[in-house]
Amino acid sequence: MTQTLLVVLLFWLCVGLSDGASDPCSSYTTLGEQWRNVGFRYYFDKTAHCDQPGGTGGQGSYDKWFRFSGYAGNMMPEKCPPLYSCGTLFPIWLNGKHPTLVNDVVTREACSNWGGQCCYSSYSKTIKIKLCPGNFYVYFLPQVVTCGIAYCAVHSCSVNNGECSHICKNVAYKDEHVCDCPKDMVLMADKRTCAMKCTMKNGGCSHECVDTKYGAQCRCPAGLKLSAAGKHCVATSVSPCLINNGGCSHYCWLSKSGPVCSCSAGLVLQKDNKNCVKPCDVSSINCSHACSNTRDGQAVCSCPQNMVLAPDKMTCTQSLKTGYKCHCSISVEESGTNRGPSLFDLPTLVYGFKDLWAEDVNGTFKVLDRFPQFRSVRRKRQIPSHIDALKCLDILQNCPRDCERLAKVIIDDGLATLFPVVGSLGYKLQPLGHIMCDKLLHSLHPGKRPVVFYDPGKKCGSPMSTHALPYELCCSSLKIPGVIDTIIWNKKCADKVSIKDLIEG
Repeated sequence: MTQTLLVVLLFWLCVGLSDGASDPCSSYTTLGEQWRNVGFRYYFDKTAHCDQPGGTGGQGSYDKWFRFSGYAGNMMPEKCPPLYSCGTLFPIWLNGKHPTLVNDVVTREACSNWGGQCCYSSYSKTIKIKLCPGNFYVYFLPQVVTCGIAYCAVHSCSVNNGECSHICKNVAYKDEHVCDCPKDMVLMADKRTCAMKCTMKNGGCSHECVDTKYGAQCRCPAGLKLSAAGKHCVATSVSPCLINNGGCSHYCWLSKSGPVCSCSAGLVLQKDNKNCVKPCDVSSINCSHACSNTRDGQAVCSCPQNMVLAPDKMTCTQSLKTGYKCHCSISVEESGTNRGPSLFDLPTLVYGFKDLWAEDVNGTFKVLDRFPQFRSVRRKRQIPSHIDALKCLDILQNCPRDCERLAKVIIDDGLATLFPVVGSLGYKLQPLGHIMCDKLLHSLHPGKRPVVFYDPGKKCGSPMSTHALPYELCCSSLKIPGVIDTIIWNKKCADKVSIKDLIEG
């Protein structure tokens, strides 16, 4: 009989303990709407969200346990959010701190920012918060007083930087965050604090560095002690310069912060501030060819013959002064084969080196660096038969075809190709047709095909044509008494032109 009563008593005791006492960490409703995030703004052409039964919060009832998750965030903000954030008019936030102990339940005030009052008493609520195993929070939330009010959420990095000492990274799909460290630091065992290691810049120590679970700790040799910052060793009763020369390779001087190293003439101190080396041995000196040490401790870069030092004082580039030059331009043959005025200047080609170089108003450059398709352009001009000077052989063989190639790669959109022109208001882009007609200074109708000319220089010959471009240049006179009198590009080679053609051209 006694055993039967005991069984019945235990049964009802278990039922009583389980009824209404389920763990909210495993029995909660998820709030994952993106509009709940503090960064989501409410706009007046939309419906303001609210946490009432049947409201846009989407919950049939309240006064129960909830968990924020996903795009909404994973916890309530501990700072007053701006009006109209969290997709509603008056957002609700946590006026207090979250629990820090697992399974701890705290009671807090949830405030509503109403009309600029961060904690409007009429709309405030009392809520409960529990920190669950797995490091997430659940909240016991009552329904709000009226619509236009909703509970807010943030990602945990937004609250006290996630308790990270340096970098906090949200992991949205896990509803958590992780702490991270700068490159020269490592994460400690608490997974929140960053500290230096001895392998990284000697832990910032001036002398000995020891790795501990708290990070790098500095130690000093006999006769020295740690400074207040805990990184540098300073003198006690014995000068540190008397101990292993203060770690200096040359001269050691005592200062208030400890030993200071210096070098003899012609040497420089390395980044470790201890060892002296020749200037050219410093890793930051990066001469492309030769480096020379000076008596005053300077590193000077130099170049071999036929090369010059670039403005960075470290890189050697090709000197074009000793090469043979060929000037490329575009003209029109106005009568017969007589060359008209030069209408457009192409870059000047320079021969006599391993690579083909060119120069223009912006400086010198390797042709293939700027125009990789240069060698693949087909050409029509054949090598002239009047090669009579050995020193000009390179120019007269290559300049005609290279000028033709240069014209084709630069003028890729015909006479409509745009080029910068200097005017009273600075640079502006103009079609090549306009530029040519401006230089021609007289009408050209019917049109003429522009011709590429090459000029090998006085020593190697006179300018000659090499290739006619596959389009016609037409220039027309546009005169309106007292208004305009100019030569413009007749883009369509029409019989008449108008101001409209000038504007649209």
